[in-house]
Amino acid sequence: MNIRYSACKEEVRPQIEEMIFSLYREDPEGIAINSDKVHATFARCKAYPEKAKLIAIWHEKELVGYALVVFFWSNEFGGEILCLDELYIKKDFRCHGIGSSFIKDIPELFPETVAVHLEVAPSNKRAKSLYENLGFIQNKNLTMLRIFNRQ
Repeated sequence: MNIRYSACKEEVRPQIEEMIFSLYREDPEGIAINSDKVHATFARCKAYPEKAKLIAIWHEKELVGYALVVFFWSNEFGGEILCLDELYIKKDFRCHGIGSSFIKDIPELFPETVAVHLEVAPSNKRAKSLYENLGFIQNKNLTMLRIFNRQ
């Protein structure tokens, strides 16, 4: 299987944006997405690549998915944690090992990373099963969130 990854370049931005909106249409449990948020994400990744990256995922010569990764330091783990904020593979390319390959390739792509953190919607049993098969475990800590209404 010929899978490769690249930084999201301007020429594929419209395709990545469409995939972002597809992700939120398919998994509507989270907070709503809009164009302003998507544009801010692209701007942030461009301005601070050491903090966040949009990765284009290719199969052969076709753009088939993307990942949004965010980095933060963990005192507890003594290193950098990669937060897999979003991973999306187009429907026609799912169940072909592409998402799994990306996750398995994280140590090579980001050698400074000591752990990967991700969230999965409780209703997305397929994704949960995939992550468990790849060695993810449910964190013992409860994840909490406080939203500041700034928009």
